Amino acid sequence: MEEPFLDRYCPGEERICTLNQTLPPVLLVEDDEDMIDVLQWSLEGVVRVFVARTVQEAEEAFGKGESAAIIMDGHVKGDEPITVRLVRQMRLLKPRLKIIATSGDEVLRRQLMAAGCSESCEKFRVPEKLKKLMNQAA
Repeated sequence: MEEPFLDRYCPGEERICTLNQTLPPVLLVEDDEDMIDVLQWSLEGVVRVFVARTVQEAEEAFGKGESAAIIMDGHVKGDEPITVRLVRQMRLLKPRLKIIATSGDEVLRRQLMAAGCSESCEKFRVPEKLKKLMNQAA
């Protein structure tokens, strides 16, 4: 049995998680708790999901580790809630990083794509999109 692992990539995440360290890490930038639960559940066994609920947490997590991909909501809590600037920064630092725009607002998803996201989909399609991307990378 795996040892509990405190999610160091997610300053806002306080619970203890049991994670398979061999799965690729994915950063989920999302502040809707229900959506976080759904995505973590649907991606279990496929990737290790690290959660950032604000732009600041996402910047911190991005700076600390290697993510195989990022699932990016377009609007999260914080001083600068729109994540377009964050996507631009990430794209400059890691041009090949897979970033999936997942905002419920189609206009905001287009803005995220223009800022540098490599993929776009509605939130309920994230698991299938991410699984497809992970299979392409393997």
